[in-house]
Amino acid sequence: MNPALIDEIIRLGGDPTDQTWEWLLFRGPHGDRFTWGQTRNEPPGYVGLEHLSRIVVEFSENDADFPKRALMAARASLSSAYPDIVRRGIQVIAVIGDESDEPRIKAFTMNENKSIKADARACSFVLKQRFRRAQS
Repeated sequence: MNPALIDEIIRLGGDPTDQTWEWLLFRGPHGDRFTWGQTRNEPPGYVGLEHLSRIVVEFSENDADFPKRALMAARASLSSAYPDIVRRGIQVIAVIGDESDEPRIKAFTMNENKSIKADARACSFVLKQRFRRAQS
């Protein structure tokens, strides 16, 4: 990991030796190529959001604390100076966030960065859908 990212993780209150941060920043089906729905550029039926959900479930089967650590890192990433880190956090929160995350995400729907704004809008929609289903 490069020194600038290590410094950023520390600035965000994270531990750069925690594999969760490596997963959030470098691995996993999230980041600049993340898809909220089906696209022409991906195989038929592929949706990044669904793939990310499956990955989180799989990781949770082997490590029960993974969702908790991933959510803490994702929430911390929202304060990053790096747009890609913010976007990754938003994407992960869409899968494992709770109702307390919705106002934080909604604030990003007015962000000047178009990619952050788009991810925040999609995440906000996903969170609202999940909470409506849970209340039904």
